[in-house]
Parts: sequence; C-alpha cells; structure tokens
Amino acid sequence: MEKMPNIKVGQIALVVKDAEKVSKNIAKLFGFKEAPYEIIGDYKLANTRYKGEPTPAKAKATFYKMGDVDLEIIEPMGEPSTWNDFLKEKGGGIHHFAWYVKEIDEVTAYLESQGMKMVQEGNWDGGKYKYFDSVKQLGFMLELLQTDN
Repeated sequence: MEKMPNIKVGQIALVVKDAEKVSKNIAKLFGFKEAPYEIIGDYKLANTRYKGEPTPAKAKATFYKMGDVDLEIIEPMGEPSTWNDFLKEKGGGIHHFAWYVKEIDEVTAYLESQGMKMVQEGNWDGGKYKYFDSVKQLGFMLELLQTDN
C-alpha cells in the first residue's frame, strides 16, 4: 500500500467529562431527539487492548447522525484507555476522526510504516476498530473502522 485508501470519514468523536450534559446540549442546539446511551469497550465483549495489553476499558457513548458523519460523544469510565488518558491530559475535546476501511490489517501496516503506532483496538457487534497515535503527523488521533458486512 502506497497511500491511505480514498475512503470516507465515518465519525468525529469528542471525549467529555459528562456525556449526558453534552448530549442534551447537542440535541437542544440542533433540534434532535436525545440519542440513547450505550456502554462501549467492555473487554468481555470487545477484547479491547490498550498499548498492547488487555484492558477492561469502558465508556458511556452516544451517537448523532450529522449527514454522512456520526458525531460520537464518549465519557470514559476510568479504566486504562486512550479515552481516559485523553480526558486526563486535555480535559476533553476532539479525540479522533474515524475512517471506514475494507482491509483494516493492510491499512494498519501502512499507518505503522508511516510512524503511527496503534494504541487501542477492539471489536463490537458488527466490526472492529483500531486507534492510532497520529497526533505528531496529523494533529489528531486516527481511528479505523471495519464493518463485518
């Protein structure tokens, strides 16, 4: 692979201290019905690994469809994770941009060849994800999403 595949951005994600407060404000601002919350990242379901080690990382999350892109709101629940570290270091804000890819392992090898270390990965019912520390190169963290369909 010589370049990142021309794929679409799927998410912009915020890490926040209080997902319910932020979600209520977004719903009010844009005139949306408040989105439901879910717990993401539980190791028993997601096999989440952070910095190469299994982690029980969890977060409260909610999603808003904003055209072709989802706005994801993430409230870390304290366990070791990229979300929790970001909240501690930055106090919240834009955590990552996510791209949908078809060959996540091939794109992973390419990103790592560009000096972007994978820091967290896991599964969800319907696919898998990987976060890369691309802040030095891009100014933000990058996430890859691969769906099972």
